[in-house]
Amino acid sequence: MSDPQLRRRTTAATNNVESYNNFSAWCRFGNEGRVRDNDPAEQEKHIKFSTLLTDAVIFHTTLDMMNVLRQLAAEGWEIKPEDLAVLPPYQTMRINRFGVWCGAGWFRGARRPGRSDGDG
Repeated sequence: MSDPQLRRRTTAATNNVESYNNFSAWCRFGNEGRVRDNDPAEQEKHIKFSTLLTDAVIFHTTLDMMNVLRQLAAEGWEIKPEDLAVLPPYQTMRINRFGVWCGAGWFRGARRPGRSDGDG
């Protein structure tokens, strides 16, 4: 690959694919991302689910980014295409893979069935 432009494009495409694969591995944290079954049907199911999950997280992240960009544009900020080119959809910093568990805080003020307000 003696052509510098072709080399840059190839490197950029390779980096993009590697970023996607790393993000996909981050998304499938359960079982350390390993397929524990030698059944080809189960392996295919695992790959399809992993791809669906990764694509859904990327889609959601992209929607969130677009909402923020629209807000910034409405406030008068100038959004340039070269700025958008460096915003990766493979962000892990603000994603809680384990969900949110508030514990007893969800139940404050709730009444148990069959009890009046004063019975706790």
